Amino acid sequence: MNISPEDFDLCVTGAINTIDPQFRPYLDEVPVIVEDLPDDVVTEQMHLGDRRTLLGLFRGVPLNRRSVLAGGGPNQIVLYRQNLLAQCRNRRQLAEQIRRTLVHELAHYLGFSEQQIRRLQY
Repeated sequence: MNISPEDFDLCVTGAINTIDPQFRPYLDEVPVIVEDLPDDVVTEQMHLGDRRTLLGLFRGVPLNRRSVLAGGGPNQIVLYRQNLLAQCRNRRQLAEQIRRTLVHELAHYLGFSEQQIRRLQY
């Protein structure tokens, strides 16, 4: 699937608007940015064999780990445009995959582990 960066950004905005209202204030605290692909540093740190497998990433300190010593930012959710587009055949699938990825990364911001998120099927 291929769409313009502007249309992709519209899909991201649409996905944010579908997040349960009780969680949206957290998205106000964490900027959502779009990058084409994970860079070499992320690929190495995450031990990825293939950078095309990562759809999103939370960067920062989760809420449950913040302290005076750990600080509180900068936090951000990164969506990897090319990887998300490669997973989808149409705009509806893309919107759903972006939403699922946002929820997954927001859960990391809230302090959920990868195992806990997978149990919730995200």
